[in-house]
Order: sequence, then structure tokens, then C-alpha cells
Amino acid sequence: MSKKRSTGHSRIYRRIIWTCTWYVRCTLDGSLLIEETQDSLARIILDILIGDTWAALEKLVKAGKIRSIGVSNFTIEKMQELLVTAEIPPAVNQIEAHPYLLQPKVLQYLKENNILPVAYSPLGNNIFGAPRVVDNPVVIEISKTLGKDPAGLLISWAVQRGSAVIPKSVTPARIESNFQDFIIPEAEFEALKKLDRHQRYSYPFRWGVDVFGELGAEDAERRAEEHVVKLRESENS
Repeated sequence: MSKKRSTGHSRIYRRIIWTCTWYVRCTLDGSLLIEETQDSLARIILDILIGDTWAALEKLVKAGKIRSIGVSNFTIEKMQELLVTAEIPPAVNQIEAHPYLLQPKVLQYLKENNILPVAYSPLGNNIFGAPRVVDNPVVIEISKTLGKDPAGLLISWAVQRGSAVIPKSVTPARIESNFQDFIIPEAEFEALKKLDRHQRYSYPFRWGVDVFGELGAEDAERRAEEHVVKLRESENS
């Protein structure tokens, strides 16, 4: 359903709804940056400067087409690169953040530059079948002690760190409960911080790009190739 139709059916004024969308990097003439290879399972991200895409988005802000612009998965180095030429600084940086992945240096840098961190995957949900943060025994025990839901505990923890949080749910009752954040006592708050193990659940291996500067170009390309092989196997199974 289109945005216009959905807001019309809900009888909610468009001006009070925050609609968030995302774009791949693009050139100033609007041409796409992602090209499909002959194998449709693999994609190549063309080498376009971040500043070019940001300048295009700034034009949309100045034209009144959009209100705010931000980034996602930006490291400190990438943010520094962007801020050199940006006329409008990013409003947010959407990053994976939860007790298994604190990223304290990134959060501190964003705070110093008045950029809001937006935490995705706050519960540690993932497509790999890896143990979730929300199921960690420490999280369960603290939630019982405080008489709170484990998911609500992690969402509140993220808010208390100074982040906006975007948990995912399609269940009305769960969506409503996600807004019931609360103040966590200092001892329990610190106990959750001690779970940090720098574990990422969301790593875009399919791109073949070392997004976070942690793998190296060769390893990133290898993992992208492995990802394509797995997709082929799943399609043929």
C-alpha cells in the first residue's frame, strides 16, 4: 500500500508521521550505484564518493522534499570523511547496538557531534540461528528481579544509553509494550554492559565490502562468494 493510501485509511495526518526510508549511494544525476552481475545473486557496489550522495540528499532537504537525513552503519572514520564536506550534518547514525555489541567509541563520537545513535537489532534477533541477547541468562535473571519483560529490559537499556531504538514487531500487543521503557538501576545497567563481546548479528557479507573495517578486503570478498554459494545451494535444494 502506498504511503498516501495508508495514511488515508488510518485517518492520521501525514505531517505527524515519521516516514523513514533508505537509499543506496547514488550519483548526483540520480543514477543507481548497484548493478546486478550476470549471476543475479551477486551484486557490485560501484565506487561512488559518499559526499556525492550526501550532496544529493542535502538538495532534497533544501527543496523541502525531506526533513531529515542520516546514515547507517557508519564507522567513526566514515563519519569523519562525510563531515568534511557535509553542509547538513547527519541527524542520526543507525547502528547495531545491544549488550553484546556496545560500540562505546562510536556512541561517544556521535554524542560529541550531536548525532543521534539509533540502535537496530536491540534484542539480538538474527537470521543465523545464533543465541540471542534477549535469551541470555543474565538478561532473564535481571528481568525477573525487576519484574519486567526481557525485551522491554533491553529496549530500556538502549534508551538509557542515549540511543533511539527500533525493535521490530508485527504484533500489536508487542508493539505497544515496546514503548513501555523504564529506568534500570545502576547495578543492573552495568551488569548488562559486562555482556559485551563485540558480536555482530547483522553483517552484510553479500556486498563483498569491509563495511566496518574489521575483516580486510580479501576476507570480505571471500565471504561474499561463500554467501552466493549458499544462496545457490538453498535455491537448488
